[in-house]
Amino acid sequence: MSTKPLLVLLDADVIIELHKVGAWDGVLTAYNVEVSEIIARQEVQFYYDSTGKRIATNLEADEKAGRIQIFSATAVEISDTLDIFDQKMRDGLHTGEIEAITILRTSSESHELHFCSGDM
Repeated sequence: MSTKPLLVLLDADVIIELHKVGAWDGVLTAYNVEVSEIIARQEVQFYYDSTGKRIATNLEADEKAGRIQIFSATAVEISDTLDIFDQKMRDGLHTGEIEAITILRTSSESHELHFCSGDM
């Protein structure tokens, strides 16, 4: 078992920015990284580098290589999470963020993990 701390990335923007600034590999070295399935498979597809060139990302390859873990929440778990927030807050959350917050809420390891979001 790894002694690296667990880091849950709640927002696609954080992952994209880590790629842009060249910090993605360093974060993967320092942490056991978990990403929601919605963020990994739907939201983080590419970023633009400093020259404007479109650069593809491939979080599924990182998962297959054992560099990250992709997790998902059930519809019932997501619904229960949404019930916690008022309508204004719900309207401001994206689906990947909701799934990631659900994992934080339901995780038995939540007291031992770190998380990062660009919105909080």
